[in-house]
Amino acid sequence: MDPRRGTGLSPRFAALLCWLLGLPPMTRPVITNVAVSGECVLVATDEDPFFDTPLGDWGDVERNLREWGAVCEADAATVEALVCKARGVGP
Repeated sequence: MDPRRGTGLSPRFAALLCWLLGLPPMTRPVITNVAVSGECVLVATDEDPFFDTPLGDWGDVERNLREWGAVCEADAATVEALVCKARGVGP
């Protein structure tokens, strides 16, 4: 599921994947944390730690994560763990 192997990823989604997977950053600014408020995904970055940067709509982020997982042939538990981490729920 390494985003460096994918093509056509937006810089924002690549940055999110790096954060989720604990990979070295591919973009600037670097995502350091994610928060979901209502249906909006906000990120803190190494340049702005206050969750002021909108990433997009939660539905779009979740769909993109599930589609990326399907393309990578990741097992369902792995994809669900990534979705939960992005949503801020779970262990």
